[in-house]
Amino acid sequence: MNKVNSIKISNKKAYFDYSITDTFEVGLALKGAEIKAIRAKHLKIDGSHVRVIGGNLVWLGANFGGNIENKDRTIQLLAKRSEIDKIVGMVSREGMTAVPINVHMKRGFAKLDIGIGRGKKKHDKRQAIKKRETEREMAVATKMRSRS
Repeated sequence: MNKVNSIKISNKKAYFDYSITDTFEVGLALKGAEIKAIRAKHLKIDGSHVRVIGGNLVWLGANFGGNIENKDRTIQLLAKRSEIDKIVGMVSREGMTAVPINVHMKRGFAKLDIGIGRGKKKHDKRQAIKKRETEREMAVATKMRSRS
């Protein structure tokens, strides 16, 4: 794998805060300094979101660190019209939202993975934490048994 294509910036809280049902890969309309920030991994996508404005998808709240003048610019997302219509249809249902999952490079172009999902309630998040802890304890226990 090329060093250029190994860039992946993830939104680790996306799967914790939302139950993601579908994912889509879209392109990004970036400026030169923004693509340099992605390659240097100076991008923070936690807390950003995807909206539909005027029939187009835009990405709001992405923070490109470094020496960029407008760090919190709205970025247009590039996708086929059929994909945009599908995403708009899913998001228009009550309670559904579009969340950026990760940014990666593909053949020299920056791509954004969007997840369509419903926000989790507090008790759902507690169940996820409990499940993760029990799985971790079971993995430690099996590891200890294999050593004996």
